[in-house]
Amino acid sequence: MEVREPTYLFSKEVDDLIQETIECVRQKHTLDKNLHIVWTWSNKMTRTAGYAWKNKRKVRFSADLFKRDKVSGRRNTIVHEICHILSWEVYGNKIKPHGNEWKYLMRLCGEEPLRTHNIKVKPKHPRYPTYCMCPKPHMLVKQMINRMKRGTAYTCTTCKEVLTLHKDFYI
Repeated sequence: MEVREPTYLFSKEVDDLIQETIECVRQKHTLDKNLHIVWTWSNKMTRTAGYAWKNKRKVRFSADLFKRDKVSGRRNTIVHEICHILSWEVYGNKIKPHGNEWKYLMRLCGEEPLRTHNIKVKPKHPRYPTYCMCPKPHMLVKQMINRMKRGTAYTCTTCKEVLTLHKDFYI
């Protein structure tokens, strides 16, 4: 069984990395001397590793995903979100969230400008198997399954056969 460390053990790591990221950007750009970024943990975020608010200088991190991520992934997530706030501080609010300015700051801080994490997450909607002539079943969401039960036909894009449900299938 996997032992998960309490989130508070990572708090110093987050604090230190936020300051390190600010100082890294400050070497090349003028930043407010009193720049303070507030951050919190969230137990509700299950798919997003972090989120930055544009005008609040505030960041939230997923406690669950943070605990399950590797050190390099946690580092990238922290720098990713802090670079959002710093890019708005340096270049203004009209830039794209993952635009060239943000990418430049990520690279300046020694991180790859990745938009997404690679932590395994539960699918947003469960998927159910449907069959055609292809060797693997096609996984569809519940809404599509219910439509099939009411007579809607879906066609496989590969073999062009109509998708069917297994005879013992119930939701």
